[in-house]
Amino acid sequence: MNITHASSAEERMELRDFLAEHLHDIAPDAVPKPEWDRHYETIALTVREEGKLIAGLLSCYTQIASAAFMAPEGIDEHMDKVRRLTPLHAELDLIAVDPSARSTGIGSALISESESILKVRGTKYWFGCVTSDLDVDRLRNFYEKLGFTVLPDGARLPPFKGVEWVPPHATDAAFWFYKRLER
Repeated sequence: MNITHASSAEERMELRDFLAEHLHDIAPDAVPKPEWDRHYETIALTVREEGKLIAGLLSCYTQIASAAFMAPEGIDEHMDKVRRLTPLHAELDLIAVDPSARSTGIGSALISESESILKVRGTKYWFGCVTSDLDVDRLRNFYEKLGFTVLPDGARLPPFKGVEWVPPHATDAAFWFYKRLER
């Protein structure tokens, strides 16, 4: 299996299209353009089989973190704290494996590759959620097997170092999961 980094604008658009095909309600700008990477610390990974994209993953800073970087320093104490802590966190935003390639280890390999990158960057807290329109039970087992703490249905993600990384108006998730990363 060959995992590649989607680093060009064309590769990112292809990844976005693949994710949109396999997941619901993905915003047109859900996968950051390469020129936005300094604001999001994007990890955009793909797996191909015979040239066809069969899996993809996106992990990056949250929107709250990106907004903190764009806000002027010193205006808001909370945003300043978010800005300082942002390099310590990442959100596993989107992951999809074509149904024909599931249960082959591709999803686990994408998670492992991302985790390795995050550890090198110094990330300490990696989290995400699963929405109720997905195969919740299968995904709960998937994340548990990969060492994530899977929260009970409806439970909110706990703060990391006193910061809520999920805005209060965020869509309710079926469940949240997180992992503390150690080097």
